[in-house]
Amino acid sequence: MLHIKGQQIHLYYQYFGYQVARTGLSEKKLEEHNIEYYTEIVMGKTSSELFKDSEDLILKCIFEKETGKLLRRICNR
Repeated sequence: MLHIKGQQIHLYYQYFGYQVARTGLSEKKLEEHNIEYYTEIVMGKTSSELFKDSEDLILKCIFEKETGKLLRRICNR
């Protein structure tokens, strides 16, 4: 089971019209603790493409290899 002491940071910021939110453990932190992980990138839209205000959305998720537990999520819009 994964136990790392410390605090978990949640961030939201905006730059050049892009919005980014992230939470969880960074890949660097996972490597420091020798935790095997894998990443998945999902591309989609903020709402149905039928709506003219639909925007691109990119999610990067990091999962623990052994359990599939979500360790970090980054969302770019």
